[in-house]
Amino acid sequence: MSTDKTVSIYGYGRFGKFWADLLAKTFRVKVYSRRGVHPHEVNHGVEICSKHDLFNCDALFYCVAISSLQDVLEDSSPYCHPDSVFFDTCSVKMLPSKWMQEILPKGSRIISTHPMFGPDSYQQTDRQLPMVMCDISAGFEQFECWADYFTTLSLQVVKMTPDEHD
Repeated sequence: MSTDKTVSIYGYGRFGKFWADLLAKTFRVKVYSRRGVHPHEVNHGVEICSKHDLFNCDALFYCVAISSLQDVLEDSSPYCHPDSVFFDTCSVKMLPSKWMQEILPKGSRIISTHPMFGPDSYQQTDRQLPMVMCDISAGFEQFECWADYFTTLSLQVVKMTPDEHD
């Protein structure tokens, strides 16, 4: 995985902050939250950006509650770049996968994920925590590249379909 990639995080709650900090060890990371993000909330290597600038990236992780995901996707779809890879991080997979396919621009590369851990459990273990990944429309090479990357973070990548997950 190239370390010159830019990864964006939409949603900067507890999990979004953890995810940004984790990915900032490898990538340039930009964050945006509808509630706003203050400079004192971000760690070194994480950049606060506008909603518009958030979408100028190689990969975008939606770290929002499933209850707001559909609205966030509809609001952000016009800004999406065709070369980006889009991820959700919801704990269910069928509905988020369906929404991303229907709402994001046609031809979008989508990987649905469920990191089955949180900030506390990640810090309190020797890793090998499970992370479910579903290749919705990313393609084999892109999907495998990200799966390999997450494995380097000592995560146990579990590949399955949204139906199998739910």
